[in-house]
Amino acid sequence: MKAVASPDLTCTLYEFDPGAALPAVTGQSFTYRGPALAEAALWVGAMPGFGRLQRTCAAPISVELSMTARWVLCDAQTNACFELAAVALSDGLLENTLAYSHSSLRPGRRYRVMWYDDIPDLDLAGFAASAAPRLLDTPRDPASMAPLGHQGTPGSRYATG
Repeated sequence: MKAVASPDLTCTLYEFDPGAALPAVTGQSFTYRGPALAEAALWVGAMPGFGRLQRTCAAPISVELSMTARWVLCDAQTNACFELAAVALSDGLLENTLAYSHSSLRPGRRYRVMWYDDIPDLDLAGFAASAAPRLLDTPRDPASMAPLGHQGTPGSRYATG
């Protein structure tokens, strides 16, 4: 399989697993109870699927990475819609899943799942780069968002119904 080059990219990740925390049911609302800041830095280089992760108070490590799910969320207060992805990371010994969001998540804020997909079609670099021209922090008509995705099971401690 030929590797496809992606642009160098640095992004920050929230230290929680959205697949275990957020609803995977289109139309379901929840209150976000996770971290207020995205503090883990991830550098993605020319080889898709590989990067370097820097977590708070830890040395950077090389990791394999993949997107495992995507959500389109709408903020109930502002009606702004944005995308969030679950990013699975592995250093060969430990595996972890963190969240990458196109917009800041605010603890205590209600969000509605507009779309969910557990078979994402973009790599992380493509997903992160897709945020720039879309102005996802501005209010958007939820009907203009992506089509209905797969239905899944509701999340846990970082979201309440």
